[in-house]
Amino acid sequence: MYEAKKAFEQYDAVDARNRLAASELERRWNGKLEEIEAVKQRLSSFETERCSLSPEEEIRIRSMGDHFAGVWQSNHCPPALQKMIFRTAIEEIIVRTDQDKKTLELVIHWKGGAHTQLAMERPRSAAETATPTEALEIIRRMAVRYGDDQIASVLNRLGHSTGKGKRWNQIHVATARRNHSIAGQKRAVPDPERVSLSEAARICGVSHHTIQRLMEAGLLKREQVTPRAPWEIRRSDLDADPIRSVIERLRRTGKLVLPGGCAENQLVLFTEKSRR
Repeated sequence: MYEAKKAFEQYDAVDARNRLAASELERRWNGKLEEIEAVKQRLSSFETERCSLSPEEEIRIRSMGDHFAGVWQSNHCPPALQKMIFRTAIEEIIVRTDQDKKTLELVIHWKGGAHTQLAMERPRSAAETATPTEALEIIRRMAVRYGDDQIASVLNRLGHSTGKGKRWNQIHVATARRNHSIAGQKRAVPDPERVSLSEAARICGVSHHTIQRLMEAGLLKREQVTPRAPWEIRRSDLDADPIRSVIERLRRTGKLVLPGGCAENQLVLFTEKSRR
């Protein structure tokens, strides 16, 4: 229709005295009119065929509607087909936003004349759903050797949420690392220079409580990558004095002698196995 209109405008604008040009433009215009008439005839034929469905064909088409959700979500339904279905079934969609601009109100006008009203949460922009800076900094510090699952646990304990307001999990942490090019791993990587409190107790052959007392006395220093992350002790500190002398005396006498001459005659400080 557009091409026919343009052809007419060109024919109408030409100087009538230029018979050669006018004849050629008239020919083009008539050709476009013939194309329009041919399309109308095909559409008319299609309407006739569409209205002459057999009862079995109607039942089959209606049954396809009952399985529409499965067809729509199938991997065999490409985006091009989905768009075609949209254009075939929907006349227009009117979208309004509420006063707070948090909700979208949709009115779907179907080809058959029916209307459907829907409401949905307004999609947020990339800036609104970006991972918070504080959470990203924790991920960067911990990703050096901690696993995604441990990072997620720490983020949740600190009260951080994802950019979309969800709780952190291993997948969310991995996605955030990938989006911001942060190297990391699913599981923790052992650090030969640092050990956990339980590992320190095992290396020294003492109880976890003994390690706690040594830290309280200021003999052992503990470190955290970030608040709520696991406490760690440098392995080199376990071999330094006075830790070695304190532990050797504990093994000989069963007494934990701390700086200042205070001796604790408690075998539980030597090994937790004594309780068993």
